[in-house]
Amino acid sequence: MNFLKKDYLQALLAGALCVFGFAPFGIFPIPVLALAALFVLWQRAGSPRAAARVGFLFGLGLFTAA
Repeated sequence: MNFLKKDYLQALLAGALCVFGFAPFGIFPIPVLALAALFVLWQRAGSPRAAARVGFLFGLGLFTAA
């Protein structure tokens, strides 16, 4: 298992940071960078199960920070 727990934490933080791209903050480059980070983490995932966990944690960070 080469996909570490810090990668899961990065997915959670990227999702939480994505919120700042929308109103009332409106820092528009942040969602683009957060999605780019998500795609990189998906490429690094060693299995479909790990990729699903990354996507879940990104969404969890996005919707709990909102």
